[in-house]
Amino acid sequence: MDGSPRQVDDLASRPHAAGTPDGPTVLIGVDGSPSARRALRWADRAARELGGRVVIAHGISRPDGRPASTETGHEARAVAEVIEAEWCGVLRANRTPYSIEVGVGHTQDVMAQLARRDAPVLRVMGSV
Repeated sequence: MDGSPRQVDDLASRPHAAGTPDGPTVLIGVDGSPSARRALRWADRAARELGGRVVIAHGISRPDGRPASTETGHEARAVAEVIEAEWCGVLRANRTPYSIEVGVGHTQDVMAQLARRDAPVLRVMGSV
């Protein structure tokens, strides 16, 4: 691995279609902080007003530079499950379409990768 973030699609991607996934994308990076939680609520409102969806990004850092492995894939899925259980209640309650994307690297790098893929109309960050 050359140090760049692993392709997000290779790890954990959890789509949820409470509504239609078509329409503008609001991309948000989350890190578990209170400000990220507030930013997620803001992203939810923005996506609903735009008739779009929320893409939640989180990065699993590998400070030692080790390449992603099967273990990393399991870790990414576990993190996606935590985000789903502990963070996405507001999205489900409002029936906002969303997906959770967990990749290897810093959250900002995962967001940049997703921005190239999804061309979001908004990028939202708490304290990532």
